Parts: sequence; C-alpha cells; structure tokens
Amino acid sequence: MIESTPAALNQLWAKVIQTPRHATEVDFTLRGIELKALVRVLIEDENAAALASASSRLRTIFQKNPVKKDEIELSSEPMHNKFFTAELISRAFYRVDEPDQRFFPNAHEIAHHLTLSEIELLFNKYLIVQAEQSPMKLFSSDTDLDEWLERLEEAGGLHPLGSLGWVCVTHLVTALIKRLSSLQSSKSLLGLPHDDSLVESKMEALSPSEAEHDPYSSTDLLG
Repeated sequence: MIESTPAALNQLWAKVIQTPRHATEVDFTLRGIELKALVRVLIEDENAAALASASSRLRTIFQKNPVKKDEIELSSEPMHNKFFTAELISRAFYRVDEPDQRFFPNAHEIAHHLTLSEIELLFNKYLIVQAEQSPMKLFSSDTDLDEWLERLEEAGGLHPLGSLGWVCVTHLVTALIKRLSSLQSSKSLLGLPHDDSLVESKMEALSPSEAEHDPYSSTDLLG
C-alpha cells in the first residue's frame, strides 16, 4: 500500500518525473530508404517550446523579406504550421541505437529538406504513437461516433469541437477517416460509385458568407 504522507507522496512524484518516458519504435520510409526511430510523446513544455520556435522563425523570415500585409495573411498560416510540425517531429524522434540522441539534426533541416508529404508522413507516425499511449478510448465504437456526428450536424454553428482537447479532436478525425475509408472500400468492391451527395448538400446549406468567413473551416495541417 502506498503511503499517503506528504513526504512519501513527494518522493513518489520525484520518482515518476525522473523515470524516462516510454518510447515506441516506429518504421518509416523516406525516399526509398527504410528507417527506424524511437518516438516519445511530448509534454506540454516541449509543445510550447516548439510553438515558440516556429513563431520566432516565421517572424525572422518576414523581417528579412518584407511583404505586403495581405501576402502575409495568405502565407503565414501554412508556413507556421509547417515549421511547428517540423519542431514537433524534431523533438519527438530519437535514434534507436542511441535513445538520448535526436533522430533529425534539427527542425530547420526537416522543414528545409523534406517535402510536405514526407513531413506529413512523420507527423502521422507521431499521432499514431500518441493515440496508442493515450488512456482515452474515445470514438472506439460506431455508437460513440454516431453521437458526435449528430451533435456536429445539429449544433455545428456552436462549434462543438471547441469542447474537445487537441488529442480528442485527433481521435475523432481519425475515426471519421477510418469510417469514410471503410465505406468507400465497400462500395468499390461492390462496383458502386462513391456517394458525395451528403457532403454536397451540407455545403449547399451554407450561405456564401458562412462559407467564406467561417473561422472553423477545415484546412490542411500543413497548408
């Protein structure tokens, strides 16, 4: 039985935070080269540091290359997302033979030399590890997913996704993608065309102003 005295709890907490985080070995291919790396889920401080570094790099670029305000608005978000993702990958991937050494030289090398597709591949590996280590089993059944689909349809204007954390949104999107992929595969096997009428009807239901100015419209992570 664990002692509940302040001293015992402090000692236990110290042991927890000093214990190295679990790392998951992942396989991936970059430009035809098969690679292995250890992936660790980042803590909040590491996420914050990655965000700060990405923002700082973006400011530096615009200071060295002055552009018009409207051009900044068009290019800043996809560029920032790319830099931020590169920072996360740089901090999460480690070498298998030397677990204390980062796999990639730095985030700048990732963003500069890898394509968007390659960065997306690596980030997807990170998200998979994050989901596997998460104690949450959200959207694991069709019932869970159906409830969220109904909520999104009935109260989409209230932005229900705002009540979820980033990891939970990842779980939801992953579940939706799996369902869509499964549905399309089933229809393909039956020789049926993909039915996009539901998506089209939802888009037509949006007024032009809502479609153009909706701040929660979906965009690619990397622009």
